[in-house]
Amino acid sequence: MCTVPSIHRTRRTDLTVFAIFSATFAYLLARCFIGVDFNDGSYVIALARRMAAGQAPLSSEMDGHTLGSMFAVPFTWVWISAFGITALVAASKAFAAVWIAGATYASYRALAPLFSRVPTALTMCAMCLALPYSLIVTSYNTVPMFGLLLATCAGYRTISSYSRRWTITTSLAATLAVVGFPIVGVAAVLLLIAVIWCCRHRGVSTKDLLTDVLAPCLIVAVLLAAFVLAVPGLSAVRESLHVQSASRQGAGSLSLLTGFISHELSYFTTAGKFPLALAAAIVAALMRKPLLIVLASLISGLLLFDFATNMPSPNTLAINAGLFPAPMAMLVTITWLPIAIRVAVTSPRYRGFLLLSLTALPAAAGVQMVTASGYDYGAAMDGLAPFTAAVLLGFGLHVWQPSMARAWRLSAVIPLAITGMCLTAVVFQEGPVFQHRTLVTSGPAAGLWVADNSLGAQHATQTLTAACPAHARALLVGLPGIYLWLPARSAATVSWLAMDSVRYIPLKAQLARHADCVIATPLDDFTPPLAADKNVQQQLLRGMRAATPPIVVETSAVHGPVVMQTYVRDGGS
Repeated sequence: MCTVPSIHRTRRTDLTVFAIFSATFAYLLARCFIGVDFNDGSYVIALARRMAAGQAPLSSEMDGHTLGSMFAVPFTWVWISAFGITALVAASKAFAAVWIAGATYASYRALAPLFSRVPTALTMCAMCLALPYSLIVTSYNTVPMFGLLLATCAGYRTISSYSRRWTITTSLAATLAVVGFPIVGVAAVLLLIAVIWCCRHRGVSTKDLLTDVLAPCLIVAVLLAAFVLAVPGLSAVRESLHVQSASRQGAGSLSLLTGFISHELSYFTTAGKFPLALAAAIVAALMRKPLLIVLASLISGLLLFDFATNMPSPNTLAINAGLFPAPMAMLVTITWLPIAIRVAVTSPRYRGFLLLSLTALPAAAGVQMVTASGYDYGAAMDGLAPFTAAVLLGFGLHVWQPSMARAWRLSAVIPLAITGMCLTAVVFQEGPVFQHRTLVTSGPAAGLWVADNSLGAQHATQTLTAACPAHARALLVGLPGIYLWLPARSAATVSWLAMDSVRYIPLKAQLARHADCVIATPLDDFTPPLAADKNVQQQLLRGMRAATPPIVVETSAVHGPVVMQTYVRDGGS
């Protein structure tokens, strides 16, 4: 029988969880309206726009990255049909925020009956903000990240108490994560095998497992295979993957993984706050008195939070010092792993969740081996999310003990505060958030608050795209985000690696498109231009004339000024 105090405690917990999720989701939605970049952030939105306009995924240079953006195509098509390209970036980011919030809340619902609800809510909200590249988009990063997170949480709920609803959720979430970024496939398979094995040992029938776990996977796989065969076709897929592998030299190398591990550990082998935070976490893991536990945990958390509050200076573009939310969450994972192990030793229920989350590690390794940007921007979080969530939950459970005073339990909010602070600090390739003080009122970036350098890039882009003839077949070689400013019927291709990858463009296929307009970086601006790059670009520009002077679109932290120029076919306006 429920007593009045227990009813009051339940209501207080309900209100606390509601407040945590409401505040987090409101912030995430508000953050959607700050900043726009012409690279990774706009790239995935441009992919969705191109597919919404009828271009097939996995064809030409539309490589595996299109798979993550496919999930945004229906929304993108509806938005463009209703409003054109106006405010497309803000709308796409808001759409991403909505489904990310839904996946996060579903992950919480899966674990809520198994662990203390407040630390579980804080953990999932912290993960909601631990976004790779600090980008709120539907992409090959976010789809596998939140797909694997939901699959792992739902999978553990299935293992703990078999439910057909959560079993099907596990299967679908894992499968969709693989569709979004196939490199996480090994981890998804390991997760499903672990769930099936545990359920069989708990007496679940083979028929139920085949129906609830394997059937949803097979249905999605068959539909995807039929789509690939019918739309782009196998030959187009092979060519696309060849272009992707050729333009990403070194991808798949073990050195990318070992370099990343060395990079992460370097934070703990040099003097600074991270070794101190790790030492405090070890002390917290070894202590038995509640007060000492929470004090050591609080010190560790505050040291990490203090690092996250090192806001970049004004007009800073190269922000790599762990201030992006995903890499910061990775460093927190390493720091608090001793605490998670301690909780796992004393709590069999938590131990099971931590062990299940280990199935995600191959996904993190696979993602890191095909990208060179995970060091600074946290691409590996695509696969690491379940393990990071397990460690953060361990920290929350460690300080949220019944014997702790309510005031001390507030330290459980530190993980959310850390990832929130990082997302507040940085806009990808656009510098600090507080620089974004100008509201854009027209075009694809309408509704966004941007920095002065971003506003200048948009004006330069408008000049470049305005020089293209109406309804031109446009070829874009360089900044992929420029495509968003092209007319809706333009057929564009993107050389994703920009200035040093022109030689990888499938020349025969592009010449067959008979482009009317080319927006490209003049190779004479690079010292020295590669002969292969120059040869390809000269063939692409044969029969064309310059329609604009060279224009500096933006200043890259890596490459310096990025110069673009518009060329049109002789006789074009």
